[in-house]
Amino acid sequence: MTQKISETSQKLLLEIGRNIRRTRDLNTIWQETVRALRPATGASRCIICPLTSNSAILTVVAECALESVSSMLGWQIQLGAEPYLSQALATKDVVVADRLEAGSREGRQSVLAVASRYQDKPNAVISVYYCDGQGRWSDEDLEFVREVADMAGSAIAHANLCQELQSAQRQLKEALSLKSQFLLMINDQIRNPLNGIIGPLTLILDDQMDDAAEERAFLQDACGSALHLYEMINDILTFKTKPAHMQLELLPVNFNKLLKDVQRYMLAPVLNKRLSLNIQMPAEEILVCADYQRLLQVMLHLAGNAIKFTRKGGVTISAEVLRQRAIVHDRERPGMVEVRVSDTGIGVPVEYQRRLFEPFFRVHASTTSPYPGSGLGLAISKKLVEAMGGEIHFYSMGEGLGSTVSFTVPLY
Repeated sequence: MTQKISETSQKLLLEIGRNIRRTRDLNTIWQETVRALRPATGASRCIICPLTSNSAILTVVAECALESVSSMLGWQIQLGAEPYLSQALATKDVVVADRLEAGSREGRQSVLAVASRYQDKPNAVISVYYCDGQGRWSDEDLEFVREVADMAGSAIAHANLCQELQSAQRQLKEALSLKSQFLLMINDQIRNPLNGIIGPLTLILDDQMDDAAEERAFLQDACGSALHLYEMINDILTFKTKPAHMQLELLPVNFNKLLKDVQRYMLAPVLNKRLSLNIQMPAEEILVCADYQRLLQVMLHLAGNAIKFTRKGGVTISAEVLRQRAIVHDRERPGMVEVRVSDTGIGVPVEYQRRLFEPFFRVHASTTSPYPGSGLGLAISKKLVEAMGGEIHFYSMGEGLGSTVSFTVPLY
């Protein structure tokens, strides 16, 4: 502390320092700072505005003011409209300025502004006002405000660091929880098809079959389990790939042809369950901007889910062209195609619907559900649709009332 500060002010500074350094709560630090500065300087108002990612706009988060002075709490201040604030950020020192606020009953104001800093980086702007137009800032006032700003800058930085550490700990805890869930789910999901492969093959190799027909049936079971395991591993690898690392070839795709391919792939499972499959082909040929294999993967996921969760009735796939210009991947497109996959199946209770796109989430536990699967289909579909520039949504009126999944893909 310099000799410009009286013994009384030095004692006050020590008290302020204790108050703002003993907490890691930002709101408390902001409030303690303005509550200390206003009466200590005899000013009409003191406010503090933290710096954010949008540094062009400052928000008043804490204020201490006389009852006769109008409140600025919650105001958003354009940095460019108040040159003294920009100067305080640039000069690393206290700035004194006069300002006239149009329409304010306080009229001309004398303002003292300073940026609180930590390691030369500003983290907030403190402004102290005389609202009667008569500037009475003494050298002791300037030095006092400077000292408080230094203490506040350090306290704010430590509080921000504490919040970042707490956030990192929460994220780590969530990541470890997800990892545990992932390993538990994969353990069950992989063991089942592996047993379905190993069991029949072991019986065949041990010559436990009575005839060729029984041996073929066991081979078919093993083959089915192997295909299920292959699909699951594909799902896991797709899910673990970040969108930025996905190898997507966004090219013109004939959507009509893709629907015919979906119909061909889905025909056997539909016939096996004695369901209907109604694919409403667009009247005109549609070209979409997408990765053909990835878009087909999404369609097969959604159609396969619809068939799996439908006992009677059927599945309907339709598409509607939305002629409205859209910016996708920094390019203008003439519109979007909205695809709907609807079924007459078991539906989903309303309370579970918002979680359906979460990885591994299943309405029924995997050990009790009659519907096999990894719980990754919708999560993967969401990732792929968004990577191609679209959105995906789920609708159901409730349990037993069927479901509809809709997604968009840009026109070429």
